[in-house]
Amino acid sequence: MIRKLWRGNYGLPITYWVFYVVVGIALNVIIAAAEGLLASARTLDLVAFFLLLAIGLAYYPLVCVGIWRSASKYQGRMVWAVLAKVHVVLGILANVVLFLSEVT
Repeated sequence: MIRKLWRGNYGLPITYWVFYVVVGIALNVIIAAAEGLLASARTLDLVAFFLLLAIGLAYYPLVCVGIWRSASKYQGRMVWAVLAKVHVVLGILANVVLFLSEVT
C-alpha cells in the first residue's frame, strides 16, 4: 500500500481526498490529543507522543510525493492536476515557514 501511494498509483482523487485529507485530519487529531500526554511527563506517554509525531512526519512527505505523482498521471481535467501540485508546493512552504517561526 505504501509503495502504491509513493508511486502515485491510487489516482489523484483517492490520493488527495482519502490519503491527504481524511488520513491527514485523523493523524492531526490524534497528535493534538496526544499533546495532552506531554503534561504528564511520564516516559511511556512521551514515547507514545514522539512515536505519533514521527509517524506524522514520515507520512507527510509520502503523501505529498503520492499526490505529485498521481497528478502527473492524471487523465482528467488538467486544472485538478495543476491545483493538486500547487497545493503540495504551498503546503510544503507553509510547513517550512511554520517550522522556522517555531525555531526562532
